[in-house]
Amino acid sequence: MDSAVSETVQTQSRGAHEFVDRRLEQRTPCDDISAQVRIGEGLNSTPASVLDISTSGVRLGLDSSLEVGSNVTVWFNKTVVTGQVRYCRGNQDGSFDAGLRLLDVLNLDVLNRN
Repeated sequence: MDSAVSETVQTQSRGAHEFVDRRLEQRTPCDDISAQVRIGEGLNSTPASVLDISTSGVRLGLDSSLEVGSNVTVWFNKTVVTGQVRYCRGNQDGSFDAGLRLLDVLNLDVLNRN
């Protein structure tokens, strides 16, 4: 790791799992923003919640799991993001948290400006 970049390491408990948080960027919590997730090039989408976001990633809350490594498209507010699933963890209540590495972000307000 580059010595100019500091790494924050925290142990967190999420449901039945504990993990070490090695994020290089701080995530901004979101108040469970409603979203839709489409896996790959499929036509079907599934509801999700945006739990937190940073300049390079987003954490989603879902009722079903996502396959690690799969590419997904997420729609929320007036934003569309594409990303790759980096992890998907089950919670004690049967829900899932999935972390995405962002590949592209599109703000739809920008397209609608004249």
